[in-house]
Amino acid sequence: MLNVLSNYPAIQVYTCHHLQSPFNQFDDIYLEPQFSPNRPNNFNFPFAYFIQEAPLQTLINYCFTTL
Repeated sequence: MLNVLSNYPAIQVYTCHHLQSPFNQFDDIYLEPQFSPNRPNNFNFPFAYFIQEAPLQTLINYCFTTL
């Protein structure tokens, strides 16, 4: 089991669907916590505003456990 803990408001899932030889499609999956990539088009998504006086501090923690 994989648990992902992050202070980012969204997660991007990439399934490697477009990979070509020598790689195989769907051999991997990537989970990337990040800000909402479609925020400019959807105002209901969280907004990220950065200023020089307040550096960005992020947390991403991946924890694998067995059942």
